[in-house]
Amino acid sequence: MMKIGRVELITLIFVFLMILTGMVLFAIDRSLFRDYVHEDGIIEWLTVAALVCGMIICITRTIRLRNKKPLFFLSGTVFFTLLFIFGAGEEVSWGQRIFNLDTPELFQKYNAQKETNIHNFVVYGVKINKLVFSKILGIVAVIYTVLIPFILYLFPICTEKKRA
Repeated sequence: MMKIGRVELITLIFVFLMILTGMVLFAIDRSLFRDYVHEDGIIEWLTVAALVCGMIICITRTIRLRNKKPLFFLSGTVFFTLLFIFGAGEEVSWGQRIFNLDTPELFQKYNAQKETNIHNFVVYGVKINKLVFSKILGIVAVIYTVLIPFILYLFPICTEKKRA
């Protein structure tokens, strides 16, 4: 049986409690629930914190394991670093509300919330958020959980450690 570390256990309990809190608030008082999940609320900032932590973990692992892991592993870790940076930036609209910046004209025209981010774009009636998170993210999840493990099984050379 796999042991779970203290940090992982605390993280799982915290996430469970946050979800439970949301479910209870939704069931008993929708206005409290809306306050809980609203723009710039606690849930959004916890999401940003989680994305920044993921970024820090990936950067640390890339540096620490650069001479120990294969290029394939390191490339994946760098990719996830960039993905976490992008996600955190999008969540805070690239600092727009933090630094009280005006929304550029392009974003005023095409962004559903008139913010400086890509995930709220609406192009030809298609919401980018829906496209990315319902279709593209599903495809990426299948690639990550099915295709990549299959490739690694067929070509174990990709997972061999570098020789020092």
